[in-house]
Amino acid sequence: MVDRSIGKNIKKSSHKPASALKFRIDESGNLRAGVSASAGEFSLTPEIIHLLCLLQQGVPEAGLAAKLRQDFKQISANLPPQEEVNDLISEMTQAGCVIPTGADSSTAAGLDDGFGDPWIQWAMLADKPRCSAYQKAIGGAVGDNSVVVDVGAGTGLLSLYACKAGAREIHCIEETSSANILSGVIKNMSAAERERFKIHRKNSADAILPDKVTHIISELFGNDPLQEGVVPTLRDVFSRAGGAKTVGIPESVEIFCNFADIRKGPLKNRIERLISDDSSVTAEWWTPVRTIMKMINFDDVSFAHPVRESDLRVSGGFHSCFRIPLAPPPAANARLPFANYGHKFTERDECPVLILGFRAHLTAGITISNMPGEKDECEHWSPVIVPVRRRPALNEVFSARVSVSGDWQTITAEITDAKNKVIGSRR
Repeated sequence: MVDRSIGKNIKKSSHKPASALKFRIDESGNLRAGVSASAGEFSLTPEIIHLLCLLQQGVPEAGLAAKLRQDFKQISANLPPQEEVNDLISEMTQAGCVIPTGADSSTAAGLDDGFGDPWIQWAMLADKPRCSAYQKAIGGAVGDNSVVVDVGAGTGLLSLYACKAGAREIHCIEETSSANILSGVIKNMSAAERERFKIHRKNSADAILPDKVTHIISELFGNDPLQEGVVPTLRDVFSRAGGAKTVGIPESVEIFCNFADIRKGPLKNRIERLISDDSSVTAEWWTPVRTIMKMINFDDVSFAHPVRESDLRVSGGFHSCFRIPLAPPPAANARLPFANYGHKFTERDECPVLILGFRAHLTAGITISNMPGEKDECEHWSPVIVPVRRRPALNEVFSARVSVSGDWQTITAEITDAKNKVIGSRR
């Protein structure tokens, strides 16, 4: 129990936990917490949990280290000193996990995470295929009587498209500092246009939504389309604001895969060195590298990497695995989708990889994707690449099982050979 008498006569804590703080158990069984997929997470040790409880109860920050030592003196000898406690609170504040006491919102207004970075925002704004597809989709769906909710509005591009289409109300939900740009844009509008906008500078879980919403629009995709929490975020928003007739843009996201051979580009050497027999390499620089490689676990390696169509050979195009609805998305207890794909190698592949891509279906006939060479390929995304840890023999068959993680926030994959040995994976 926390001693509530502490701090009665001195200034109370200036921070408190954000109500949007979410907890999860990771693959290793450790407890993690954060307010959004983009802001990052921190590990919840018993001391951190207790620290959050003390902040919630208003224990003054100057006394937190002493209170931790008092409460944990029989449990742990490695408790943080006051300087580390101050640093922890600063880090959690930057991540939006704790907020100033008395703040208007339940999360940090203008959270300074990665998506508040100007260059990242510009990469999205300069992506012509992405922007033009959303403009067409929103322009064709939104009308004069529309009440639009833009989830993860960023700098407000989709909201401006909705305004141009005549929407009566536009609710922009954005917790990062990119909302400052949107505020400046709206400030320079006419009075009549300004009245149509409402900015919710908080996590979508904390935003109070209008009673009647006709359209829910968003662009919450990463290179792995689920990694920014698109399914759980839209699940929550649709459960609170999405009626039977509410239109969602995008409607769904489709997952694709195929094996490819990296033919050129900076990735070729890395994959080649990973899977080749290096016994013939005698260069002085390589011997220490070989020694280190033997200590690295490459069993579960995957990464997003920009590749051009000319850098690789993909036999037969991309294979559609499954489609995930987003308007509304699947329930938390819905059956997780999966697909099995077998590929016969009819050519000599020197640098084999599995490529995972996606195609977002915004509305009927309007799509965007991150797959190299596709007509709807966007510029700022990259596909996810899973290296295959050995070269296939001619006419050998490798299999890939593509699925979704239990929290609906990751596309997973496992690659096996004809003997069912795992030769590549993404978890």
